[in-house]
This record gives sequence, C-alpha cells and structure tokens, in this order.
Amino acid sequence: MGNLQIEDYPICPWYTDYEPLSRDEEKIYNIIVVEGKSEEKMVMAYFEGYGCLKTFMIIDRDYNGESFCDGYYQDLMENIYDFFDPISKIPLIRNEAKDLFNNCDGNEFYEKIIKDTRHAGDKARIYPFKVTLRNLKEQISSMENTRTINNLNYNLDNLTKVFQKYGIDAFIRKQLEMVTEIYQEDILLEKIFIHLSYLMEYFKKAGVKFKIIEEIVKKI
Repeated sequence: MGNLQIEDYPICPWYTDYEPLSRDEEKIYNIIVVEGKSEEKMVMAYFEGYGCLKTFMIIDRDYNGESFCDGYYQDLMENIYDFFDPISKIPLIRNEAKDLFNNCDGNEFYEKIIKDTRHAGDKARIYPFKVTLRNLKEQISSMENTRTINNLNYNLDNLTKVFQKYGIDAFIRKQLEMVTEIYQEDILLEKIFIHLSYLMEYFKKAGVKFKIIEEIVKKI
C-alpha cells in the first residue's frame, strides 16, 4: 500500500451508504463486518457503534486466504445479538482503502457524528414509549367498543403508568387538572388525548416518527 503505514492509521471514519444489515429504523445497533478479499490480498472491517459512529479499518494487508464476509450485530433496544450474513460486501478495493486513509480527516465528520449521536439518544429515550404504544394499539384493536367506561379507564391507566415510569407526568399535570367535561366518557377521552398529544410533540421534537400515535387516535 505504498508508503502508507496501517499501524499509524489503523482506523478512520467512514460515512457512506454501506448497509450490511436490514434494520428497524426505530432501533439502535452495533454492527461489525469483517471481509477477506483474496484478489486484493487484504482483510478489512466495518464497525458501526450505536448507529452513529461509523468506521473502516484494515486488519491484514498481506492476506493469502480465501475470500469471506461475516457479520455480527447487537440490537441494543431488545438486547439481541447474533452473527449474520451481510447483505452487501464492503465496497472498497485496495487502492480505494489507501486513498481513504491518506485523506482521512476526523474533523470533517464532527458535526455529523454529533447529530447522529443526539438522534441515537432520542431514539433510545423514546423507544420504550413506542413499545407501550404498540401494546396499547393491540389492546384497543381487540376491543369491540373502545369508548366504554371500563375500556377508556384501561387505556388511560396504561398511559398514566408509562408517563409516571419515565418521569414526564408532571408536564401534563396542569392540563389534566383543567379538564372540566360533564360526562365521564368525555373526561376520560380528553385526558387520553392530552397524553397522546404530548407524546406526539415529544416525538416530533426528537425527529422520531409518530405514526403509531395517529393510528391509536383513529381507533379510540
């Protein structure tokens, strides 16, 4: 690889369209792909940490074995991890790898890394709410009449518990206290919509999709 010393530059940022794993956009992953390229006589690797730190590295530049491509992932939301067969290989040859290292400038990706890190943090914070909302949607779908007193109480209790669990119930407390509907059904409905409206704004500020909330509103 010319005068390039891999020992001095073992790893560099690599932000490209490379997608080795079919993933759920709502989740956060650690991904490792190791590929041996017999024609290039080298072993290279791709590592993605927390869905925001993406890097490329050279493991062996004098490789004489057969070609291979193996992957390992961790689904950090569900605590699932396993080996996998990458759906695509690392799209670099020896000369391109050399150019990548020679032109590597970590500062170039600083803003993107910060942005992606914040987005990953938002997804991690919001994911438990989405799990609760999916469960709630399933329960609502099984109800013959979502607007009975018992069913409305059930749905409100579930929302109240998740708000309390994650410490955001205080943000809607005044709104809940101001509900002055006459009929109990209307009171319960209004309080449910206050919870869902807050979550919708919460998701929107974090740049996370909130389609699940819209689906629940239509069913109630």
